[in-house]
Amino acid sequence: MSSDFFTFSETPFFKSVSKSLILVEVMVFLFMLFQTGAEGNLFYLALLQSSLHVFVYFLSRVSRRNLYVWLIPALFALMMYSNSFGGLKVTFAGYTISLVFYSFFLIRNKWQSFFYMICFILLSGFSEYKKGVEFETILMLVIPGIGFTALFYSALRFLQKAHIELTVRNRELEQSQLNLKTLIENTNALIWAIDTKYKFLNGNTAFSITFQHKTGVLLKPGVNVLEHISSEKEYDFWKTLYDKVLIGEQVVFEEQLVDKGESSVFWEYTLNPMKLPNGNVYGATIMAKDISKKKIFERRRQENEALLNGVLTNMPIGFQLFDELGNMILMNESMKDILGIKKPEAQTDVTFLNVFHDAFMVLNGLDILFKDVYLKGLNKNLEMELDFNVPENTWSTSRRKIFFELNVFPLYDENHRVIAAVCLSNEITKRKATEKLMLDQNKRLEEYAFTISHILRRPIANIISLSSLIKSDDMLNPEDAQLVEFLNESTHQLDQILKELNQNITIKPDYFNDYKNHSS
Repeated sequence: MSSDFFTFSETPFFKSVSKSLILVEVMVFLFMLFQTGAEGNLFYLALLQSSLHVFVYFLSRVSRRNLYVWLIPALFALMMYSNSFGGLKVTFAGYTISLVFYSFFLIRNKWQSFFYMICFILLSGFSEYKKGVEFETILMLVIPGIGFTALFYSALRFLQKAHIELTVRNRELEQSQLNLKTLIENTNALIWAIDTKYKFLNGNTAFSITFQHKTGVLLKPGVNVLEHISSEKEYDFWKTLYDKVLIGEQVVFEEQLVDKGESSVFWEYTLNPMKLPNGNVYGATIMAKDISKKKIFERRRQENEALLNGVLTNMPIGFQLFDELGNMILMNESMKDILGIKKPEAQTDVTFLNVFHDAFMVLNGLDILFKDVYLKGLNKNLEMELDFNVPENTWSTSRRKIFFELNVFPLYDENHRVIAAVCLSNEITKRKATEKLMLDQNKRLEEYAFTISHILRRPIANIISLSSLIKSDDMLNPEDAQLVEFLNESTHQLDQILKELNQNITIKPDYFNDYKNHSS
């Protein structure tokens, strides 16, 4: 047996079983008196029966058990027994109708009350048979009684089902209304609703307080919200808005107000029509939100965007921004100058470039570079030469061959997913030309140093060797000896000068690399 069996649930007509029981007892008591004509002790029998039923129900309430479900049918059985073998004159119809009445509060059980009614009809017929009523007569009463009971039971079950569904829907509606009330109360917005006559239907406390503060009127359902607007201009303004919404339009607008401190307060109003299932408008809902902070943030965002755009536009190096699919969505003026794009309309062609599919980008291997950035999250730094004078180039540019220095890096979202790529570019054509000039000069200096150290110093070495063979001591003339010493000294001086000159003009092997890294 389920736990629900021992609960005092609702009946088809009353939320309280006790109210249903009282109604049934009154009907049964009056019907029994009508059937018997209140003859002899039958009045007291009916009174006793109803008293016993109420007492049984009282015991059920005290014991928290539905004793009346079992004991009240037992009282019926006792009466039928007394009617069969005693002198009572309660008719068969009295039993049947009484039992049908009691099904009002027994019906909550799916099968028990119907079983009771069928059993009591049959037992009532048996009781009448024991009192000498003919069997054919009893069948004429029992068969229609069973059919009527089944029909009445089905009607009651349907009524109970409808009652339960209605109760559930009412509870859901109450819960929805409670949730809606909680929702509109736990917000800083002003929320209210009006009908087609501009009368207040419902709203949150914030709107009621604001309305009372502004108009001095305590807002209640049925109050016309337009009648208490003192300003004729404001009255016309709101009436026009309400009329638009009440014909089915949605209205959204912003309003700037200045408070006593002379600071601006911004409000955003959203007005929506309330419609029936057939589409007819029966009212309007209005929500007003203070968007002052939103306006401040929006203004700051616009200022930051303007500042960022100014930086990107005026920065001396080229800037390109690509989205997560490789489409270029931004290019600054410096990059246009680098590419030789002078006409404003030429930018349209460039901004539709996709780094993975553009033939010119693929030709120069930039698609591979960007794949490493997008797929691997790598930062790429390199120098490369671009020749714009090729058939694959569709850009409108006046440049031909130029050298680039590129720095490409990814941008991430909060989930560390690559959502964009930035390419910083700097033209280094002049620097490359300077580097080439320095390399050529370095080559010439190396050749000159080779000439000094190998070709020129060879005869000097021969002169030194030959002069060393001439001894001043062997000279008879002192002047000749002094000339030999001067010759040897000058020869060594010349050799030392050539060595120092070769050392000074010889460039170290890593000099150019040091210069390149320092300049980049």
